[in-house]
Amino acid sequence: MEKQPEPEVIEKPVETTSPVAVSEPGKKPILVIVGLVAVTAVGAGVAYAILGRSKTSVAPVASSTPALTATTNATAATPTATPTPTPAGTTISVKEEGKLILPGGYADPTVVPYSGGFRMYVNSFGHGPSGYLTYTSPDGVTWTKEKGIIISGVATGRAIVLPTGIRFYYPGMQPIKPSDPQADMLSSFSSDGITWKKDAGTILSPRSNLYYVEGPTVFQLPDKTWRMYFNENTVAAGNNRDGSIWGASSADGTTWKRDAALTLEADGVTETGTTTWKQALHPFVVTNPKGGYIMFYNAHSELYAATSTDGLTWKKIGKIGVHGADADGYFLADGTFRLFYGGFSEKDGGLIYMAVLNVK
Repeated sequence: MEKQPEPEVIEKPVETTSPVAVSEPGKKPILVIVGLVAVTAVGAGVAYAILGRSKTSVAPVASSTPALTATTNATAATPTATPTPTPAGTTISVKEEGKLILPGGYADPTVVPYSGGFRMYVNSFGHGPSGYLTYTSPDGVTWTKEKGIIISGVATGRAIVLPTGIRFYYPGMQPIKPSDPQADMLSSFSSDGITWKKDAGTILSPRSNLYYVEGPTVFQLPDKTWRMYFNENTVAAGNNRDGSIWGASSADGTTWKRDAALTLEADGVTETGTTTWKQALHPFVVTNPKGGYIMFYNAHSELYAATSTDGLTWKKIGKIGVHGADADGYFLADGTFRLFYGGFSEKDGGLIYMAVLNVK
């Protein structure tokens, strides 16, 4: 992730229309609950967690959501949860290879259902001002640009569906040296998914100024406890940093306490490869309809997965056969998983792809 410019308040987003079609036939989505409220979308309910890449300032609008309480470097014992059975030996493979759906400088997709189908929040990455803009789709396959940048200067964020709107979790601006301002985890709320008000305070902080946090994913356990997973990286320029996945818990989704120990870290062989940087980045958790949870994450532009019966303890299952990063998506009615993820080219910057996975 590259350092982002200072944030800009977007008072009135610019509307444009630019259809992007994909020839894959549409699939009917299945109701997938990740501790969220079910939302009706094109006749089929879908609810799941979502996330983003760096810093923000948002259009100030009235909001009835409660202010956040700062929890600087707070730690807590990991909560207990009732396990749900996870199929033994869960395997993930590629059913349909990735297709380019958004070319020309995008990253960090996060997809939510809404009244017209699906809305994708995507980071403008590689060309022009940074921040999140929106695309919409009636079927999750064909996407049309809806709005220009609506949250400025943000990256590696995630959108979460709530009864009253959308909460967006995202990190502050990535520091490249310890003397830079600390990058905390922040959030904003929107009642319509377009106009945003920043929540008060900081919801989560790195361990010290030698680290920064990014790439959150948020979901709710059966006991109504909220869980967040995120990666915490060493402060360094460019991509030359270590990163591991940590967890945090919350009773209300706004006041958070970090776990005392990390959740996942990259091994020194497969996930590190030929580099010296151990990176497990940008987790995304989804409920498995067959039981338990699946966490997607990336290490050096390869996607990996882990499984959990309770959303707290995770077991790695390895590569999923997709070259990319910043996973998001949802299960379809036939039990396959529609995956959205990012790629990169020197010419075009960030690219957004869509694939379909078998989950057995």
